[in-house]
Amino acid sequence: MPHSIPKELQIGSRVRIGEDRATIKYIGSVGNTKGEWLGVEWDDAARGKNDGTHEGKSYFTCQYPTSGSFIRYHPDKVQIGRSFLEALREKYLTEDDTMPYDKEADRGEIYVGNIKFETVGFQKIQQSQSNLGNLKVVGLAEQDIAYCNPSDELLDLRIEDLDLSRNLISNWKTIVDIVSKLTNLKILRLNQLRFSKSLDVDLQTLSFPNIHTLTLNQTLIEWNDIEPILHLFPNLQDLQLGCNKIKDLKPFNNQYQVQLTCLNLENNLISDWQQILRLSDIFPNLDTLFLNDNRISTITATTATSTAAPALISNLKYLRIEQNRINDWKSIDAFNAYTNLRRLKCKGNPIFADLDTDTQLAHIVGRIKHVDTVNGTTITKRERIDFERYFLKKAATDQDRLHNKRFQELCLLHGNPSAAYIQQNQPTPSLLKNRLTELTLSLYRADDHEMNEFIQSHLDQPISIYQLPPTMRTHTESMQKKCLPTMTIRNLKSLIQPRKRAARGS
Repeated sequence: MPHSIPKELQIGSRVRIGEDRATIKYIGSVGNTKGEWLGVEWDDAARGKNDGTHEGKSYFTCQYPTSGSFIRYHPDKVQIGRSFLEALREKYLTEDDTMPYDKEADRGEIYVGNIKFETVGFQKIQQSQSNLGNLKVVGLAEQDIAYCNPSDELLDLRIEDLDLSRNLISNWKTIVDIVSKLTNLKILRLNQLRFSKSLDVDLQTLSFPNIHTLTLNQTLIEWNDIEPILHLFPNLQDLQLGCNKIKDLKPFNNQYQVQLTCLNLENNLISDWQQILRLSDIFPNLDTLFLNDNRISTITATTATSTAAPALISNLKYLRIEQNRINDWKSIDAFNAYTNLRRLKCKGNPIFADLDTDTQLAHIVGRIKHVDTVNGTTITKRERIDFERYFLKKAATDQDRLHNKRFQELCLLHGNPSAAYIQQNQPTPSLLKNRLTELTLSLYRADDHEMNEFIQSHLDQPISIYQLPPTMRTHTESMQKKCLPTMTIRNLKSLIQPRKRAARGS
């Protein structure tokens, strides 16, 4: 006989069945069967069997054709959630927390190998760490939290970082009930929750200015719901919205100053860079932006409606745009207008598909003046010179070089490469290693004083300009090494040092 469905379960309630979580979308009879069923939409779309339809009749709707199921309620299988305080106590309190501390009884011994050590105070340390009033970082992910009792006393807690991810919370009112009692809270993590409706609280009377970081990854929250959240957390600096199927970044109805400096929109459905430039009006202080794993194909430095440069172009310092659909160099060139851009991750785009890592770096560093970290690699001053010179040789045969402002700047800095020479005398290098020069290095007979004096006088000069004095022209052995033409004697000395020591040892 089917079990009765408890009154706590309503449309929109969240449940856990085994290791999977779901939202109740329907409660009632199904077809000619007896008793009531729960129609649920699984967080994991592959877990279901239908879209809320049974024998041609639709009982509820789902986002995916296979994310719905009809299940019977069973108290041992369907977990309906518990309170925040209950979960907190169960995880962080032990049975001994209420016992008085006995110093004499708090003695023990441990063995390290065959050596015995006496311990004193271990129980006191454990009791102190488990005291709820001392907790600052609290992780309550996957604890079946569904609500916060109004009578729960949380005001004495000093929690600053709270993780409520992957719980059974279904509405913003529960979040507000918890946060309003945690006055020290600064970081709030709500990843993989599912809110049944938009913000259902009174924004006129509520505000939590202490919270500066909010994570809402994989919640399927819509962009339209972000504006009221910003009212609720007016001093947000870091907002995480990854994996939410966001496509359009529509302007907000009310214009107001937002402190946000970091925005994560990775793994969404954004395809138009003009949507990104709209962020300038919403977040004028934004300097860190994650757009990896979207569908962007073209980058520009201007908006379609105005010639004025958006704030994003002048403020952006760190951008991730890997795994998009960029397939033209003009989009990479556009980043040169982003004058504060220092860190850029852009690998995994079609434009780089046939290029090795060094050639990718040469193109990016050559085309973008200010970047100093590319795809996680820090670019030194010497490497920048090498990459810029290589880019000049590469760009010398490109038809659009005359219209490339960066190319003209590099010509003034390093000299104009001869395109005719490149075409007639050597193939355009496809690998950075092809630019290496092969040298023959010989060990000459000379006393240490004479050799050291010569080396010290040429430490910071290109290796191609010196000539050995006549007294040092008789050599005993030679070896071949490849190096960049710009390498100094100082660096070359480090390159051959192991061979030098080996020769002396023999």
